[in-house]
Amino acid sequence: MRRRVWLHIFQIDALVSFQMGLPSTIPTEYCDTQVPRNLYDTDLHVGMEKLPPSRPFAEVTPILYGIVKSGIMRAFKKIVAHTQSLATPGYDEILALHHEMNEVYGRTPVILRRRDVCESFMDSSDIILERCTLELLFLKGIVVLHRRYIRHEPQNPTFEPSRRFCLEAALEILARQADIYQAALPGERLHEDQWMVTALTVHDFLLAAMVLCLDLSVRMETLQEDNQNFASEKVRTLQITQQIWAANGDFPP
Repeated sequence: MRRRVWLHIFQIDALVSFQMGLPSTIPTEYCDTQVPRNLYDTDLHVGMEKLPPSRPFAEVTPILYGIVKSGIMRAFKKIVAHTQSLATPGYDEILALHHEMNEVYGRTPVILRRRDVCESFMDSSDIILERCTLELLFLKGIVVLHRRYIRHEPQNPTFEPSRRFCLEAALEILARQADIYQAALPGERLHEDQWMVTALTVHDFLLAAMVLCLDLSVRMETLQEDNQNFASEKVRTLQITQQIWAANGDFPP
């Protein structure tokens, strides 16, 4: 139970610190607390002398989401700490962190992997929200890791993979925003759970939109060519996002 409490403290510190643009107050390298076991509350009782073995990740317990999120959060904290460093990061380190984040998210159990709401009709609203939250945290990590290269030496092809990774992740974030917003409309799957739309942080959507606008601005300044279909997709995504914000008072106009 102490591990469960620490898990929430660790994650809140990481997200709030990033939101405020400040270093985390809990450095990961100074923590050795293991993640909680994947157990139901009924598996625990007062006076037990030994914990039962962890249930497999295929079994959805109330703590499974927190366990899975903790792995992604640790990778996210490493990315944020790396980008806040005063030293210029080596590009090999950037790619290594990218690989680590992909690897961690790739271990997500099937039940919590990305799935459009229209494909989740038989799933509970809690599961849908947990999938979205995990995916947004993963994609946000990719955007934060690579966004510096949108303006950094835009003509240098060495950093083109980072620009591509960043933009694709931003597009996926806004696609998830549109998916959730559509599902919350009257008569749709999540209409009775509209609170879920506002529960997802608006900051993530703003970050993704900012990245797309920044990329379009840089390409206009440098007269850099862009694949016409990809450029059209970015503009179309921004238009949809603007319409969502304009139609919903919970989003910025």
